[in-house]
Amino acid sequence: MMTYASADIVSYIMARLERDPRVNLHDSPITVSIDNDKVFLEGQVDDIAEKRAAIDTVTRVLFKLGRWQIVDQLHVKPTRHRQDLELMTSVVSTLSNEPVFRDYSILTKVADHIEVVRDNGIGSMVIIAIIEHGCISLAGQVGSLSHQRLAEVLMWWTDGCEFVDNQLQIVPAERDTDNEITDAIRCVLEKDPLVHASQLLIGTAGGVVIMNGSVASKEEKKLAVRDAWYVPGVADVVDHIQARG
Repeated sequence: MMTYASADIVSYIMARLERDPRVNLHDSPITVSIDNDKVFLEGQVDDIAEKRAAIDTVTRVLFKLGRWQIVDQLHVKPTRHRQDLELMTSVVSTLSNEPVFRDYSILTKVADHIEVVRDNGIGSMVIIAIIEHGCISLAGQVGSLSHQRLAEVLMWWTDGCEFVDNQLQIVPAERDTDNEITDAIRCVLEKDPLVHASQLLIGTAGGVVIMNGSVASKEEKKLAVRDAWYVPGVADVVDHIQARG
């Protein structure tokens, strides 16, 4: 297998990011570095779509160059900055009030303080949310890929969140597919009270999501597309949604 110098790989990645219309390196500088077989992406981007797009571009580059692991450290600019305890209050409310997780045990950790939000006993699935400097890490076990993805999206929706590290384990393990991504997006759209999910048609091929349908306004269209980008596993979103107003 052909080998490449780290500096050459970094230069190639940066050149590809520069040419990606979905990424604005001028407004959202991204740093790329390499350590052994790991490629680190660092910086702060404007929104979740730009973050996912940057990762997609780097993934495509590395696929051609051999076996590399991407370490995603790209943060998203929060709508507003919040103290960790304030952010934890929102996280607790979100997870404990989500019907999908009603049978789950839920714990949170901020600094050295651990709070048991709900204990459903031995044998229950568990979600542990760790909050630190606007970042939310998820640990524990969930019952499906859809639950894993929904938990992450709910964290991204939490005002003040700028990074989600989703380490939730799926028990029993499931094979990921495009249909799984489509199902997760449908679930997320149905959770958004500002989007009429029943008016949208969703399909996924190779991680690329195609959205069709008709919604009432440009703002609803924007929200629907953004919701799709929040779902982990999405590489790109093709927007064919019609806005009536």
